[in-house]
Amino acid sequence: MRDLPAPSQRPRQLNKNDVETLLRNYDTNPVLALTTALQIVLGLPFGSWSDLILAMPIADSRQHHLIAHDPHHLDQLAKELNELRGLNFILQ
Repeated sequence: MRDLPAPSQRPRQLNKNDVETLLRNYDTNPVLALTTALQIVLGLPFGSWSDLILAMPIADSRQHHLIAHDPHHLDQLAKELNELRGLNFILQ
């Protein structure tokens, strides 16, 4: 298991503007749009895609699919962030 960066800002749920930005940018560049949202949710504003995915409290198999940019899993993550605003991923 690799060491993950410590949060450098306070993790928070996405607000309306954050979600609108995610949805507006998702079709053009889903990984960048999701990265920006996860940086907010996880409190890691400089976290790379793989660091953010590894920091999420999700199954290893799901992490693998997300790191590989699997479209179904990217869509599912976008849906979760839209509906739950990241509350299910905020690390306590």
